[in-house]
Amino acid sequence: DFKHLRESTATETSIHEKELDQLKSVYQQQQNELDEMRTDISTAEETRDTLQRDVLVASEQRRSAESTVERLDREKTANENRVVQLKQHIDDYDEEAKKLLPQIDLQLAVYKKEKANFESIDKKYKEAQSTVDALQNKRWDEQRKLADQESLFKRTEDMLGDKEVHLEDLKTREKSLKQTITVSEKEFKEKEKKLTTLQQQVEQTLEKLEKVKSHIQSLKLDEHEAVRTQHSLDAKEEGLQNQIQFYENLLESKEGFTGGVKYVLNHSKDFPGVHGVLAELLDVDKEYQAIIENVLGSTAGCLVSKDRATALKTLQILKSQKHGSASILPLKELSVLNSKIKSMPKSDHIVTRALDSIKADKKYTALVNVLLGNVLIVNDLSKALQDSKLAGWDLVDLEGTFSGTNMILKQGKKDKGLVGRQEKLDALKQQLQENKKTQSSVQNDVKEIAERLTNFMSEQSNIEATIDNLKDDVSVLENDGLQYKVRNEQHLELLNTLSDDMDETSAAITSLKASLKKLSPTAEKGDKILAKVADELTNANNVLMAVRKQRDEFHQHVQDLRIEVLNLENQRDNIVFQKRTADDSVTELTGRQNEIGSEIKSLQEKQKELDNKIKSCEKDLQKANAVVSKKRSILDLKKETYQETYGEIEIIQAKIREEQHSRENLLDELKSAELDVTDFDQKIKLVIERIKDRYNTSIPKSMNVKESLFALEERIEKINRSIENIGPINMAVKDEHEVETERLELLTDQKADLIESEENLRETIQKIDQEARKLFTETFDQIKINFEKLFSMFFEGGKGSLSLVGDPDPLEADIAINAQPPGKKNNSLRMLSAGEKSLTAIALLFSIYQYKPSPYCILDEVDAPLDDVNIRKFTKVLEAFSEETQFIVVTHNKLTMEAANYLFGVTMEQKGVSKLVSVKFDA
Repeated sequence: DFKHLRESTATETSIHEKELDQLKSVYQQQQNELDEMRTDISTAEETRDTLQRDVLVASEQRRSAESTVERLDREKTANENRVVQLKQHIDDYDEEAKKLLPQIDLQLAVYKKEKANFESIDKKYKEAQSTVDALQNKRWDEQRKLADQESLFKRTEDMLGDKEVHLEDLKTREKSLKQTITVSEKEFKEKEKKLTTLQQQVEQTLEKLEKVKSHIQSLKLDEHEAVRTQHSLDAKEEGLQNQIQFYENLLESKEGFTGGVKYVLNHSKDFPGVHGVLAELLDVDKEYQAIIENVLGSTAGCLVSKDRATALKTLQILKSQKHGSASILPLKELSVLNSKIKSMPKSDHIVTRALDSIKADKKYTALVNVLLGNVLIVNDLSKALQDSKLAGWDLVDLEGTFSGTNMILKQGKKDKGLVGRQEKLDALKQQLQENKKTQSSVQNDVKEIAERLTNFMSEQSNIEATIDNLKDDVSVLENDGLQYKVRNEQHLELLNTLSDDMDETSAAITSLKASLKKLSPTAEKGDKILAKVADELTNANNVLMAVRKQRDEFHQHVQDLRIEVLNLENQRDNIVFQKRTADDSVTELTGRQNEIGSEIKSLQEKQKELDNKIKSCEKDLQKANAVVSKKRSILDLKKETYQETYGEIEIIQAKIREEQHSRENLLDELKSAELDVTDFDQKIKLVIERIKDRYNTSIPKSMNVKESLFALEERIEKINRSIENIGPINMAVKDEHEVETERLELLTDQKADLIESEENLRETIQKIDQEARKLFTETFDQIKINFEKLFSMFFEGGKGSLSLVGDPDPLEADIAINAQPPGKKNNSLRMLSAGEKSLTAIALLFSIYQYKPSPYCILDEVDAPLDDVNIRKFTKVLEAFSEETQFIVVTHNKLTMEAANYLFGVTMEQKGVSKLVSVKFDA
């Protein structure tokens, strides 16, 4: 039904969709026609607008031409009047110039005469000035000599006083130093005695420490051996407990026995006639347990009952209650079969008789004789079978391979552990008890060793602390001894130095006293000479002042005459300039009159052309307006049809949407039904898989079972027994699987996060690279332009450029510098001189700096390799840039210093003391 509804709905939808497609086609065609009509109207309107603009432009140009003609007529009349006025001014200028010439000549003659008189007076003034300068220099020389002599006398007196004080100080220091040497020598002898005593104590304590360390080493070895033994016993205990647990589980779970046997053993009270399992009733020597179990085979797992009736009754109960199968040996009936035991033959192949390796209760002796009375254990089965003495005997070798008289052959196989389980468990428990006793003894030994070791370790720490203290005392005394020797040497050296200083100071005092006697008369003579020179200088200054006054007055008179001459010459030059200007204006106005006539004629012709153009454009404009009106009427009709088609399309689309909504509801119901069917199929498959996993079989289409119920139970029992023989199930597998699954999910999430992070990083790196390339390219282009300009500025010509070479990626490319100074053809920097290379590098530095300037810039000896010519180029560029940036230049070049505004230098007036000196240069 769902499918039928879906198909019918799809059919109705397809009909509406076809109708919708037809309407859309018509709608699209109408839309195209409207677009074409709009295009035609737009073209017609553009043509109309163009014609309107042409009419307006032509009209405006005609009005402009008319106003220009009127303006030119006015200008022509004004120019004619201006020419008449200028010609009148030119005549006036000629007359004024003729009147000024005699006045200028007269005034110039007076000026030359007075200037000659001034030069004579100026010569006298210079001679007087020279005399004053000479006397002034002489006075300064005498003053300097006198000051030097007085300074020398004063310094000599001061030095004499200092030397006398210094001599007394040296004597005091010498006395004090001798006393210090005596005291230090006495203290050193006492410390030497104490040092010898401490060294003897250190040696004795070290011997004692070595003995303690020897005891500690021996105890550590004993402790290590005891701990190792303890760990070995702990491991052995854990192994024994695991084995005991294993055998207890075996005995408790009855593993290896059939379901029926397990049931009987677990409910032994319900079966009083059953003695137990044969394997548990026998006590077999450990080395032959596997062999006996192999000989017995499945018989080892058989139950032993007192008689046949008990055995049949037991089997009937097991069958009726469906507890599984069981094999039972009737003790009474088997005892009847017991025959006389044969004597064991003599043969080198025989190891022992099977009966000799078994101990059992007397009531089971007949049973054991029947089962194993004819069995011999041999060392080599193949050789034993060839021995005629062993004919009629059942043989089994040490590997468990069995050959019976009834021609039954059994290959040796792994021991199932049915025989001797209880004996093994008892033996293991006995070993565990012995191991615990040994453990207790070892633990006591470990504690005793640890206590002794702790005592010796404590004693060792005390002895080491004592040794450290003694060594510290010894070290202090040794250091004191070394310090004494050093101080003593220093004191002796200082004593010798003091003695030498005292001798030198005494000699200096004698010399200074003699110098003072010589300097005293020289100072008195200098005062007299200085007074005489001062009188001569005063007289010369009076003469100079009188001559200077006369010179200044005459100089002022000459300057006044010079100013009058200049004023007259300026009047004449001004008149000549005005006349020349008037002549130029007349010439210019005459040319302008001719240009105005030509312009008026050209504008009148242009007016006629514009009138004709306006009439033609107005006719075309009327036609264009008619075309636009017609096309707009047609467009309105087509728009109405277009809107009607659009309305029909919307109605059909609404119907299609309703049908699609209904169809989607049907599809949702259909999907829900399909999911239910899939769910049922999945449950059926799950049941089949569970049967397959649990029973390893598939459900047949027809359930025809040929086997009997007992056979099926026996088969299931064997399968279960096989499963039990596989061993216990690892119950932690689920937890381990969950842990590993969580770890896998965590690693998967981490991998996904890492991949996503890698992608994000790659995208980020790509964006950064793109932005870096953009910024680098913009910066490089600007620096390249700056470098080309600055290179030409530094070299006053030439050509320099920057380029990217190598990798196409600008971030990975190398930057090449091409430099070609004026007069050179080379392009490589290697072909340039050292100075040219430096200028190129400075140009590049300033290009980068110009791109991103700062308020100040520090240049550290960048001008070192430059010669004088290049230094001037360098300072010229610095001056150009200093308008915007302050430059701090570290330099040793004088030319660079000359170009600076401020100069800072570091000098050392006194040894070890630096002083900053600054100079500001006038602009």
